[in-house]
Amino acid sequence: MWPGLIAGRRLIERAQKETVELGYGRLEVGTGSTSTEALLFYQICGFRMDSIERDYFAGRYDQPVVENGIILKDMVRLSWMPD
Repeated sequence: MWPGLIAGRRLIERAQKETVELGYGRLEVGTGSTSTEALLFYQICGFRMDSIERDYFAGRYDQPVVENGIILKDMVRLSWMPD
């Protein structure tokens, strides 16, 4: 599908395994709201959206970050919980 998908999937699976082994109840990630491929990837890996942190990226960089033709402003937080 995308370059690095297999390596990324392996990293996520390792983090999920360690989450279970260490007895944690959830694994959390955050990504830009304009990062459509990352949002799809995390959901394929079993993550669910929890919240949006509005204006998280606004003003953090000297230049606006533009992704997929949209200025990045918000962070989407997702989590995975063991079954």
